[in-house]
Amino acid sequence: MHPYSWLLFGSAFIAALVAYVVWHRRSALGAGSVIALMTTLVIWSVTYALYWNAATVSLRKFWLNATYLGVVFVPLAFLCFSIQYTGQGKLLTGNRLMFLLVEPVSILALLWTDDFHGLFFAGKRPPDASIILDGGLPFWFNIVYSYLLVLAATLLLVRAIFHSVRLYRAQYWAVLTGALIPFASNILTILHVTPFPALDLTPVAFTLTGLFFALALFNFRLLDIAPIARNTLVDTMSEGVLVLDPQNRIVDINPVARRVVGDLPERQLIGANVAEAFSHWWNFLAAYRDVKDGHVELTMSESPRVELDLRISPLYDGRSHYLGRMIVWRDITVRKKTEAELLKTNQQLQEQLQEIQILQVKLREQAIHDPLTGLYNRWHLQDTLSREIERAERENLPIAILLIDIDRFKEINDNHGHAAGDQTLKALANLLLTHTRKMDFPCRYGGDEFLIVMPGMDRDFAFQRAVNIRDQFAGLTLPVTRDRELITLSIGIAILPQHGRDSDAILIAADQAMYAGKRAGGDRIAVAGE
Repeated sequence: MHPYSWLLFGSAFIAALVAYVVWHRRSALGAGSVIALMTTLVIWSVTYALYWNAATVSLRKFWLNATYLGVVFVPLAFLCFSIQYTGQGKLLTGNRLMFLLVEPVSILALLWTDDFHGLFFAGKRPPDASIILDGGLPFWFNIVYSYLLVLAATLLLVRAIFHSVRLYRAQYWAVLTGALIPFASNILTILHVTPFPALDLTPVAFTLTGLFFALALFNFRLLDIAPIARNTLVDTMSEGVLVLDPQNRIVDINPVARRVVGDLPERQLIGANVAEAFSHWWNFLAAYRDVKDGHVELTMSESPRVELDLRISPLYDGRSHYLGRMIVWRDITVRKKTEAELLKTNQQLQEQLQEIQILQVKLREQAIHDPLTGLYNRWHLQDTLSREIERAERENLPIAILLIDIDRFKEINDNHGHAAGDQTLKALANLLLTHTRKMDFPCRYGGDEFLIVMPGMDRDFAFQRAVNIRDQFAGLTLPVTRDRELITLSIGIAILPQHGRDSDAILIAADQAMYAGKRAGGDRIAVAGE
């Protein structure tokens, strides 16, 4: 990836993070415009990052054009935020917003259709699709229009600073500082005095604006307490808000907080010591008497259970002089109860998932094993044999196939019962497991037939192994032991590649050898072709 893209993707991540945080406070004043601003910055930064990684000129042109999906809307979103945050929301009517949207939408249309009319770039676009620094009348009109919107937003914030009370002025300075950064970065880009040649720093600078918004969100409770709209916002909040001076005296309190102390009039509470006003809570809050910044969840009572999410934020003026603390709490009793229920449900689901996984393992085992003997079944043999044949061809090694059949097995069932027949099959299966190597693959081929795949084994060793299996089986103690003539095996042997080069051919060869032994009277070991 191009080094610039890391910076731009990082900017996009920060803007998305701010948007995510504000989304959880989307009902607050100005939250929607902040989310819109951060979203457009994400689009701008991501498309610009993709531009730096494009492999062809056409792709670079496409992604550079795509940056305008963010470029043209960022100034408008910033202006909307400034209007709402400074308490001038009545100016932002639906008709006026639609009017302000005409310019960015028109610019996008002219940009993407420039190949047909040439109005936007006026033939001045660099052929290598480098950064766009010149164009036609619409290009420069958009620049002037965008700067006018940002300038108007900045003037609103400056005006608000001089009309706000000292206690809340730090919020405005954080927002205003963030607003001035894009101006400075754009000037540096135009003058070519940045440490990043050919990189437009504006999306990165606007992301720093987002960081200053985040600072105001976490340190100054931006969107929770807007200075100009204090009476509208604070008094209607569902959260309790309490502002204390350095001596822990109450300087501001909203109706939710007043209800905790019995709905006393505000004039009786302003100036009162917090320990006296909130005496019934003080055993819980005493530990935070001198805490300037913190976040904690408290259980205030057990019956009925009341749990609060409490945040303490310091307040400073423009010279970093400590003015006091703002304490905001909200009732999270229902949320905690829901979380506990979800945790319990999740634990139950985890247990059920483990049971399902155990069942899946059992089902997989059952799908590839014969239920009576425990050996692999014929279906699993197909995959294994094909895999072993491919490996044998790569390593130039033989494979021995032993096809085993119990002679006169029907007589065992007829004379001694099916239970005796099943015991005979199990005994042979156990014998095969005992007298095969770990690399061998014994399976129940079907009925009273068994098959062993022996990788790397030639004809002579396979024959000796077959003799050993036949002799060991003849010596087993079984319900049919008194009928010694019934405890015999016919074994057919086929070797790959001599008797076949694929699974079908080698199995047919082993089958033919085994039946040749049976036709000769049984109790025979026959090698294919011999």
